[in-house]
Amino acid sequence: MKYIDSHAHVNFKAFEKDWIEVQQRTVAADVGTINVGTQLETSARAIHLAEIFRGKPVWAAVGQHPIHAVRHPFEPDAFRDLAEKDGVVAIGEVGLDYFRLGADFDDPDEGGIGEHKDLEPDEIKDKQANLFEEFTTLSRDVRKPLILHMRDEAGKYDAYDDVLAILNNIGSGVGVAHCFGGDWDHAQKFLELGFYIGVTGIVTFPKSDVLAEVVKNTPLERLLIETDSPYLTPVPHRGTRNEPLYTEFVGRKVAELKGITTDEVFKKTTENALRLFGLA
Repeated sequence: MKYIDSHAHVNFKAFEKDWIEVQQRTVAADVGTINVGTQLETSARAIHLAEIFRGKPVWAAVGQHPIHAVRHPFEPDAFRDLAEKDGVVAIGEVGLDYFRLGADFDDPDEGGIGEHKDLEPDEIKDKQANLFEEFTTLSRDVRKPLILHMRDEAGKYDAYDDVLAILNNIGSGVGVAHCFGGDWDHAQKFLELGFYIGVTGIVTFPKSDVLAEVVKNTPLERLLIETDSPYLTPVPHRGTRNEPLYTEFVGRKVAELKGITTDEVFKKTTENALRLFGLA
C-alpha cells in the first residue's frame, strides 16, 4: 500500500451519491481506508463498505460519538455484535466533546443540531464520560484499539485532561488520539499510555504551530495520518469535500516538518496502522 487513511467517513451522507466510486478510486490508487462510525447507523454503513470491498484495504471502526451521548443511549448488545464482525478493526470514534457543550448534533453525518435546554453542562459531561467508559470496556473485551475523539471549548473545559483521567482510572488499552488538537504536553501523556497520535489536514492550515510542534516532537513510529473526510480538507484542496486520497497532503506536510522524505512518512505510518489495527 502507498499509505493508509486511518480515519475517514466515506460512510457519511456527504458521500451518499458516490461513496462506491470514492472508495473504488482510493483502492485503485493502492491506498487503504478505515471508515469510522459515530453511531449505530454509520457504524453499520462502515461495515457494509468493508464487506463490499472484502479482500481490499477497506476496514471499519464502530462507535458512538460523544455528541450522541444524550439522545442515543448506549446499546451494548448491538455494538458488541457490530464490533465482532469481519472487517472491524477498532472501536471508535469515542471520547469527549466539550465544544458548544449543551448543543446536541442529531447526526454529524447530516449536521442537525438541537439544544439541550433542560440539561446543565456538567450533566452532559457525565453522560459523555459514562458512554466513553462503556466503549473503553468494549474495546478491552473485543481486543480492538480505541479511536479517541477529543474536542475542547477553549477556556472552559479540557476534554484531553478528562479523557486521560478516565483512561488512567479504568485502564487505558491501546489506540490513537484521532485528529490531535492538544499541545505537546498532552501528546506526551498519550504516548506514555501507548497511544498513537493521529494527524489530519489541520496540520496544513495557517496558524497550526501547536500541532506542528507535536508532529516534530512525536517519534515517526507513533504517528498516523488521516483525513477525517469529508471534513478538514488539507491545503491545497481546502474548501472542497475531503476524501481519503487527500491523506497524501497530510503526509507531505508531516515530512516537511520532520525534515524527511514523504516516502518515509508513507512507509512508516502505514506500518504503524498495520501494527496498531492488526490489519491483514
